[in-house]
Amino acid sequence: MKVSFLIPTKDRLSLLRHCIASILDQRDDEIEIIVADNASSENYQDYIDQLEDSRVIYFRQAEPLPVTDNWQKALSLATGDYILMLGDDDVLAPDFMSNVRPLLAFDGPDLIYVAAYHYCYPNVIPSSPAGYLASVLNSDFLSSQTDPFPLDPSYARGLAESLLNFHLRFGMNAQHFVLKTTFARSFGAIGGLYQSPYPDTFAAIGVWLRASSILVIPKELVLIGIAPKSFGAYYFSGRHDEGYRFLDNERVDTAIRQTLADTLLPGDRNNTNWLIALTSAKLAFSTELKSDIGKTRYRILQILSVLSDSYLRGNRANLPDLRARLTESERLLVDALEILISSIDDVNKLQGSFFAIVNKVGQYDPARVTMIDIGPHISIWDAYSWLERHHRSKTGNATANPKQSGCGHSISQRDRKMHDRFRRLVSPLARRFPQLRRLYHLVNRSQTNTIEQQTAATRGSDTLSIVVNRNGVFTRIRPAQFDSFEFRSGDLLTVQPETEADKLLRTPEGHHHIELAPNVGLRVPPKVELIPFHGFQVPEHLISLTGAGYETLDEIGKAHIEGYIKHIGLAPDMTVVEIGSGIGRDAFQLINFIGPNGHYLGIDVQRESIAWCQQNISRRYPNFSFAHFNAFHELHNPISTKTSLDFKIPLADRSVDRVVAGSVLTHIFRDEVMHYFREIARVLKPGGLTYLTFFLYTEEAVAASRRNNLTPYNLRFEHSFGSGCYVNDLRYPTGAVAYTEEAMQDMISESGLKLARPFLRGLWSGLYADGDDGQDVAILKV
Repeated sequence: MKVSFLIPTKDRLSLLRHCIASILDQRDDEIEIIVADNASSENYQDYIDQLEDSRVIYFRQAEPLPVTDNWQKALSLATGDYILMLGDDDVLAPDFMSNVRPLLAFDGPDLIYVAAYHYCYPNVIPSSPAGYLASVLNSDFLSSQTDPFPLDPSYARGLAESLLNFHLRFGMNAQHFVLKTTFARSFGAIGGLYQSPYPDTFAAIGVWLRASSILVIPKELVLIGIAPKSFGAYYFSGRHDEGYRFLDNERVDTAIRQTLADTLLPGDRNNTNWLIALTSAKLAFSTELKSDIGKTRYRILQILSVLSDSYLRGNRANLPDLRARLTESERLLVDALEILISSIDDVNKLQGSFFAIVNKVGQYDPARVTMIDIGPHISIWDAYSWLERHHRSKTGNATANPKQSGCGHSISQRDRKMHDRFRRLVSPLARRFPQLRRLYHLVNRSQTNTIEQQTAATRGSDTLSIVVNRNGVFTRIRPAQFDSFEFRSGDLLTVQPETEADKLLRTPEGHHHIELAPNVGLRVPPKVELIPFHGFQVPEHLISLTGAGYETLDEIGKAHIEGYIKHIGLAPDMTVVEIGSGIGRDAFQLINFIGPNGHYLGIDVQRESIAWCQQNISRRYPNFSFAHFNAFHELHNPISTKTSLDFKIPLADRSVDRVVAGSVLTHIFRDEVMHYFREIARVLKPGGLTYLTFFLYTEEAVAASRRNNLTPYNLRFEHSFGSGCYVNDLRYPTGAVAYTEEAMQDMISESGLKLARPFLRGLWSGLYADGDDGQDVAILKV
């Protein structure tokens, strides 16, 4: 019996990789994976081709469609006997197939219902900044059972009837429902199993009503993800409108909306879309659904939603509109509630009162939620790996087949020692010599993915903690909490235990580098100083990493923008990419320049700077986004074993108006320069321009620099480092890199770019008193 895993997806390739890896890791050949790409701008095809697995079927929509239509397409492509619909941000539990496989048969159940974990990525939901993995048993028939059991179809029909009255007694996500394919397709006569605006809701009602045989596995076999750019992330962050734009799923029959015209109220659009989905289901299953739609409960829920928004969040915009649409008795209810609310001064008590009232209405049955401590984590794959270790330690299962697995293998002690020796001997050479770097990473990566994932839990962040001394009051935090912890200026930080801290990489300034996860580092300064800047509290040590320091942060940022406007032009509606954005020196200056129709993307290898910008700038200005390229840099990112060649600018081809990169080419060698050039050539629009600064090596400029010594870095460039390349310090080769004009011209032309004008001369050497920038400048076009 073949199982088809259906994965509708759009522009979330990094998440899809985890989802597919979890399926291939099941060690089951009778599967297929249907990837239904909803016209993504990302290159899914290359990834699918690299898998070289005939079980993975890829289909790309020519034009973007509503989410529901893409779900239907995925179902139409399935050739398996059973199907499971997954989000691209979900994964299977490691023991999914071992639990489901024994229940599959040609005469097997129409529906197999499975329990689920919920995984929330860090920094997605404001109330849970560290993210979490939790067992969420939110179905009333899971309360006491432990082994698979049949569910009475009449009981299942009662679940559907309850849903019609805005009472949810089960997990409604499609990830819970393993369906016989013939059963799923039997709904074609009514327009399909999945229908807008909430395909999960419509499908759940249909399968509970019509399934003739149902089995329940009361065991968590899927991980439902809440990732950035998921509906859950938008919804639980209070960004509802963005969430519904993300779904693009509210194109509903006009006749249905008209039938509800006198019922609809302002408030929570989740409830309104639920009502529309129930109305669609009531029409489709008119002879099977006996209950009426709970319109009165809907209106009460909307009243509570508007009042909660008004009194807890100060958003009273919907209150007059609500009152105008209410019946007389409903207005009396609102009056009574407002009198009660106004008598409560304490915000916490007020919040508790709303919570108690909503619970009385009984929209959701209480779920049994068990939080699971999996240690530091950055993605759903960390949760999967933790469950895999936990499951295999109990069952003694063999490790995964390397060809099918996206995670660890068994490694002998001898292999581990040889690999460690390889890293110690070759890594320093690879960092110094570009021609060895790719070889090092190719060999290293083949073993790192297996060794690092097995050992990460016993190293680095699991054995360390950070002690925050705030005026003599000590707080201990885990490294995984560092990004979300609310530091104050003057906080003193120490890493403990000292015996382990002494083994860490350390910068000349005394910053520790902790390994949060394989290839992922955390920089811990000895002291936190927060500097007020453009309405933000900016960590001083991250300002220093961006270059120069706080005293010149504003001055240099303004000078950069003036240079961009003068030489390449900027407009408020442009899409601007900055490579090497740091703590946002240029972004701060562009906040009031780039309009709502424009977009800024900042990229950097320094993780903490990007994390700070995401949590501070992006939250306040959603059209400013930031991406971390987790590439090795001996000063800024020494933990990673990857290079920038492993990363692509996360934007579509020909979608960018301007690319700027200040002092990036000054820290990388030819292979990485060429990679960035090719990426710029890919994303740049026709007519788009690029402003890149670098050190142009000429005998005259170097002689002047040695004579004048105008920078704090004693730029002498005495060491030849390959054809046309010179470095300033052999101990830190990427600290300062210079290229001859011939070498730079070769790289530009080879990448498909062109010089838009001759090189602009920089002030760094003192040779040109009227230089255009601190460094030399290349302005490029496609």
